[in-house]
Amino acid sequence: MVLFLDFDGVLHEYDASERSLLRHVPLLSNVLRQHMDIDVVIASDWRKSHTLIQLAAYFPNDLHNRFVGVTSEGPARVRQRERECWRWLCDHLRANERWIAIDDNLNNFGPDLPGLGAVLFVDPATGLDAQACSLLQVMIQTAAQGAQFCYERETIRGWPLWT
Repeated sequence: MVLFLDFDGVLHEYDASERSLLRHVPLLSNVLRQHMDIDVVIASDWRKSHTLIQLAAYFPNDLHNRFVGVTSEGPARVRQRERECWRWLCDHLRANERWIAIDDNLNNFGPDLPGLGAVLFVDPATGLDAQACSLLQVMIQTAAQGAQFCYERETIRGWPLWT
């Protein structure tokens, strides 16, 4: 399985201070340790200013080998991260594998994900907290496809919702 990971709004709140950056790394690290078959691909703007080795270094040493790549940016458009994830899977001959993306932006993915994809949308005000990690565990164990939310979708203000 491949896990596509965003940073801002996921590993910390979207508008996090420097002090609270990456504060959810321990929670995600615990999930990764329970599922040794998951490879991590960075699908975050952090890939523009950090190497894969630098990004993996934010996680405990025993997880560094699980970070296998970064997505490449394409032309800006709706569902941009979804396209980047799918391109990475196809380019690495993994299009037939299950994949889960964790993101905070509804515009990055659509309702009809390609392949065996799923996306966990987290609230950018809280990031990948314990509630979101619990839902991620369920998604991993039950092969949930499509979109899952760790917050009430109807309470989102300012984001267009899928029709």
